[in-house]
Amino acid sequence: MSYGYGLSVSHNCAGHRFISHSGGRPGFGSHWLLLPEYGIVVVVFVNQTYTAPNYANYSALDTLLTLAGLRPRAVPPSAILVQRKAEVAALLPDFNTPAHNPLFAENFFLDEALATQRKATQALLTQAGPIRSVGALEPENQLRGRFRLLGERAAVEVFFTLNPETPARVQQLELTLVPTP
Repeated sequence: MSYGYGLSVSHNCAGHRFISHSGGRPGFGSHWLLLPEYGIVVVVFVNQTYTAPNYANYSALDTLLTLAGLRPRAVPPSAILVQRKAEVAALLPDFNTPAHNPLFAENFFLDEALATQRKATQALLTQAGPIRSVGALEPENQLRGRFRLLGERAAVEVFFTLNPETPARVQQLELTLVPTP
């Protein structure tokens, strides 16, 4: 739970993230509850002094989500995320890149040496086998996403984050071997 600018941020046991605010004046109370991932907000006003109908709002929103079968909005990928995905996918089979490659943020290879990253990447891709296809981009937000390299023996999940500069460059790159059935 956090609080700033009069906004409260919380999560419920189902993993929903809520942003809310309540307020009141003599003879009046209010509460609004926003689910950013769903693009919906519920607002309640009551004519009782300083009453914040939080429970009623959470109940109404939970009922709305359940009965309407609402799902989180899909995040559309930004153009730079799509571009960087293609560049990372093209680079990964051998990870043969100079340390000054403009695809990467200036501190990328300072966090972990290029030789270390190259060796780990090549070992992982050897386990996966020859790459047969590149999966679709699944954006988490406009600067972060994941995709899979589908190998002959296994898949490799590629998670990457871009920095918030212009142009956005790869700040984080994580590869995970995913066994395929």
